[in-house]
Order: sequence, then structure tokens, then C-alpha cells
Amino acid sequence: LLILISLSLIFTNPGLSFFEKFYHLTKSLPSIFVSYPPSTYFILQTILHYFPPNTNVYFFYQQTAWTIYKLVLYGGYILSLLSFIYLIKQRKKQLQNSSIDIIITFLLSLSILLLTLGLASYEILAVPFFILSVHFIINKNSLFSSILFLVSLSFNWSLWVLGPLFF
Repeated sequence: LLILISLSLIFTNPGLSFFEKFYHLTKSLPSIFVSYPPSTYFILQTILHYFPPNTNVYFFYQQTAWTIYKLVLYGGYILSLLSFIYLIKQRKKQLQNSSIDIIITFLLSLSILLLTLGLASYEILAVPFFILSVHFIINKNSLFSSILFLVSLSFNWSLWVLGPLFF
């Protein structure tokens, strides 16, 4: 039920300005890596390449590219949930709450759901890699932790503040 509720947010329109802004920036500037992290740029550019906006459709939220973008964000949300479940299973003995309670807490976290699907923020794409990098740093595997942290950094530049923990 909770996953169906989150799935219903795919067709909301509030985060439209971000994707529409990206589309207009690609038309005017030769390089917009300054504005967007590399992996995010690659994903958005790929969506716009394979699903170009239809000039006959006036509203951008009715474009196929917008729906595909929201589905990609939903995939990031599900991957975040799965990596969170993996982290819980690995640390089950150290947790005081049950795994089901923690998973329900993640699913009911309105801020994560609203930021990801309601406002269409691309930062959720970095979360699964960051959660797994934290898992590997706890297990003292610094190589995998650093690699996953760099991947998460390629989706969200604001994570650079945490860089000294991983290197």
C-alpha cells in the first residue's frame, strides 16, 4: 500500500521547473556541467535525447520526458529503500528496533517521499550509493566505500563536505 501511494506521486507536477529549466539550459548553453553534477546531466540528457519534447504539447508536464524522469526518480527511491534494507540486514544484531519498523519509517518519511517524487529533486539518485558507502566504511572496506562515495558524489555535489570521512 505504501509503495502504491508513493507511486501515485509520479504524476504530480510541482518539481516541473527543475526539469524544464534543464531543458532550456541545454538549448542555450554549450556546457552546463557547472549547474548539474555529471551523472545527473547524463541521465537528463539521455532522457531528452530519447524522448524529445513535443512542440505540439503546450504544458511541459504532459511531455513523455517528464514522466520518464519521474519514473527514474521513483527507481532511485526504490533503490534507496533496497540499499537501506541491505544495511539493516547487515546490522540486525546491533539494532534495537525491528527491521519492519525501520522499513515502515523509511516508507512513511514524508520528507523523503515529497522531495523525491513530489518535488522531483534529483538528489535521491545519490542516496543508494551513499548508503552502501556508509555500509562499507563501517565494515572497514575503504576501497569500495571510496568508490561508492565518488559515484554518489557524481549525482550530488553537496556530499563533498563528507569527503574526509571516506578518504
